[in-house]
Amino acid sequence: MSDWSWDLSRLDAGDLSALRRAAGFDIGKASVSAQRAFYKACGYCEEWQEKYMFPAVCMDALWRSTDEPTVKSMPECLRDMKAMDPEMTESLQHRIDALLETPWDDGGFLIGKLLNMVKILKSKTGLKPDFCELAKDLNQWNHSERRVQRRWLRTLYNMEKKNANEEE
Repeated sequence: MSDWSWDLSRLDAGDLSALRRAAGFDIGKASVSAQRAFYKACGYCEEWQEKYMFPAVCMDALWRSTDEPTVKSMPECLRDMKAMDPEMTESLQHRIDALLETPWDDGGFLIGKLLNMVKILKSKTGLKPDFCELAKDLNQWNHSERRVQRRWLRTLYNMEKKNANEEE
């Protein structure tokens, strides 16, 4: 089993800045400085993993080392964000649905939608997705049985059902 981790503390401010600028891009379309920073942070990863890890590493770099967010899985972050702001729930629900319907492809639409969700999380909550887990999810995103999307939906809606039962 390959390792899906990285260490952003290996990077200087310029490296982190390069990763932030590359957020939303595939590794092949990123600048050389962003690719260099990625390899420095990862230490080592399999070549096939780069496609999935690069966007996650770039999004992880959006947080500063001085930030103290609560780290949860991406679907847990989305679930908790929905609970925090009932007025945003409908528009957030449309964004989540669009994200879950989008296949992983070379067009970068999925990564762009994920990046938008991550930026909303960062600006509106004290939550931070577990980006190592997100990279693993991206690896399985296009599975024919849509396992990742179903797991995310279970996380989002099983909690709502539990909350509804608690209110009764």
